[in-house]
Parts: sequence; C-alpha cells; structure tokens
Amino acid sequence: MFGFAKKIKEYSKLGSAMNELNRQLDLLGNHIENSTFPSDFDENVIGLTFIIRNEILNRMDEYNWNMEGPILVASIHSRNITLLEAYSVIITKTRNLSLQLEPMVQKGVEDILAKGEAYYELERISRK
Repeated sequence: MFGFAKKIKEYSKLGSAMNELNRQLDLLGNHIENSTFPSDFDENVIGLTFIIRNEILNRMDEYNWNMEGPILVASIHSRNITLLEAYSVIITKTRNLSLQLEPMVQKGVEDILAKGEAYYELERISRK
C-alpha cells in the first residue's frame, strides 16, 4: 500500500519537475538566442541537463511508469498529455539547446542524458 502511495507522490513530483524544467529550458533558450556569445551559457546547459537527468530521467527509470499515461505539464500544454509527449518535448529542447553550442557541450549533454561518465563526474562534484 505504501509503495503505491509513494509512486503516486513521485509521479506528482515528476509533473512538477517537468513543468519547471521546461520553463527553464525556454528561458535559457531565449538567453542563448539573444546572446552574442552563446558559449557563455555552456555551464548553464550542462547544469540544467544534470538536473533533468536527476529530477526526470532517474525518477522515470526508477518507477517505470506507463509512457502512455496522462500527466499535467502546464508549461507544455494546458491539458493532460502523455508522459511520452512530455518526455519528448523536454529531451528535444535539451538537445536543441546543446546544438547551438560547441560540440564538446553537445557531447557532454548526451553523456549526461545517457548517465555516462560526465553524469557521474557531476554527481561526484555535486556531493562535495
């Protein structure tokens, strides 16, 4: 019983995280587009990707929710969309931001999303 309640609570946290991180992606995208020096935002993109990995992808990995299930992410749509749609929007925006930056940043973003070496390096740093 408690496991089910925790899963519901975590799903609600997932929706909230997706909503806020989608807003942050939009804001960061606007800053990059309006900047003379997009590379000034390299660390921001890497940091936001790390948060996306922790708050969204790790939670999805742990709970293995139905990707066709409904979720409310108001910053994407005013009505429920599928978890797959919300996931796709956020991952696509993250990758598109990295494409506006240097190849090294693009590689770092992909590695963090895949939970590779870059992810674990940031994990070590963040625990200090």
